[in-house]
Amino acid sequence: MFTWLRTLLGSSNTRPNSAPGPDELEAAARDFDDILLAVEAKNPPSPARELTDAAFRGDLEAVRRLLDSGVPADVPDGMGKTALHNAIEGGCVNVVTLLLDRGANVDGPRGEPWTPLHHAIDVEGDAASQLGTLPGEATTIRLLLNRGADPNRRGPRGQTPRELAVEYDHHDAVRAIDEAILNAPRKHPA
Repeated sequence: MFTWLRTLLGSSNTRPNSAPGPDELEAAARDFDDILLAVEAKNPPSPARELTDAAFRGDLEAVRRLLDSGVPADVPDGMGKTALHNAIEGGCVNVVTLLLDRGANVDGPRGEPWTPLHHAIDVEGDAASQLGTLPGEATTIRLLLNRGADPNRRGPRGQTPRELAVEYDHHDAVRAIDEAILNAPRKHPA
């Protein structure tokens, strides 16, 4: 697998001086097919996969149809992803709203440290980083916070959502999280 990449890179760490030829492109296509088959084997077609795929595409009607047919809003696909995470990844705020309305856990699956809030910050921050810009409005982040997402839950690297937003210079997300923390009901000791 990845013979085309090895061919393109050669035995050294330098970039090749020419574009790939037909043989390298054919090898790349075979390798890509092998990758798709491996992913398909791990994540075969299922109602859960249909839901996560439709959520990523932003296909609101397909998501609604699948939910109406009894597919749970939080069911993970074969790769462990939920529709909520995929809707966030796809930037589909209307699908995020529908999934939350239909019972998706705003903090994600139990025991999963990478929450939808962490994911939304990462998606917006990483996209801006790749474009060389600052993240924009935190629409999905605000939606998750307004629906009760835990702004203090630590992710897999021990970061809170706020710390992740600071890392990405996502100022609007930091403001939204600070507002959520400030406006959260206070717990009084018994």
